[in-house]
Amino acid sequence: MATAIEAITADNFSLVSVRIQDMLTIIADRVFPKGDGGRDITAKEKNKGDFVTVKDVMVDQMLSGFLEKQFGCPVVSEERQHSWPPPERRYWVIDPVDGTHNLAAGWPIFGIMGAYVVEAVPVYGFIYFPYAYGGRREMYFAGLGCGAWVDDGVFLERIFVDPAAKLEDSFVLFEGPSRLMQREMSNIGPHAGGYRVNLCCAVSFVSLARDRGRARRTAGVVSLNNKPWDNLPAAPIIIEAGGIISDTYKQPITVNNATNVVAANNIENYQALLGLAQEKNTEREVPRFSRRFKVHGIKGI
Repeated sequence: MATAIEAITADNFSLVSVRIQDMLTIIADRVFPKGDGGRDITAKEKNKGDFVTVKDVMVDQMLSGFLEKQFGCPVVSEERQHSWPPPERRYWVIDPVDGTHNLAAGWPIFGIMGAYVVEAVPVYGFIYFPYAYGGRREMYFAGLGCGAWVDDGVFLERIFVDPAAKLEDSFVLFEGPSRLMQREMSNIGPHAGGYRVNLCCAVSFVSLARDRGRARRTAGVVSLNNKPWDNLPAAPIIIEAGGIISDTYKQPITVNNATNVVAANNIENYQALLGLAQEKNTEREVPRFSRRFKVHGIKGI
């Protein structure tokens, strides 16, 4: 039996990433065959406003089994029961389908996300798109100290934020329940070149991380009132792409504060977004997660 991977380092970063991408491609071939377009997918409501499809469950089972075997540690998922924060020293946190609403509607705007957490810190993250633009599936991934990359199965490219993008000329992307972000959208919207709401966390964070050289610039992402698996995978990617990401109190992202997140391409935009989003209700800023998940996700706040 092969020895379980415990640490992702500069020496094994490439090999680990290839193994993960190979498995995600196998999952995509089985769960999201090319050409089905995500159509005819029935979603059921697991919690109020929170949906699941059979494809979410299939990805969860296949990916969790693979990661558990490769790393010899638990996998915390939106679709399975586990205490929060997990008591283990190291574990994976995954979102089998980020953007379930889009998937169920037949829109190919969703991703598979995962973060490897060691002592509460996300040290590696990936975002995989089963339906990539241009016909190639893409995996965005990063490890702390190893850079941020995208691999579409043909080309491997290091990615960076665009540090020159100005807030007034660029998009700000909002993720989270719209009804709970009205204040932030009304505060930030007039100062940005434009904004979009709820593309899905996977798309929004990647839009910021791989922005250099693009005509349509992204200055920041504001992700509020979300679940930990929505934000944790993005932290290593944004950091290694040269961006800034923290909670709304300017603290580095850990499993204990991954609900409300602000990310930006440079310090000026980061400070501006924090300043415009800082007026928040206490109960929204420090969510009271229950100690147990339901079988499908967090029990309540």
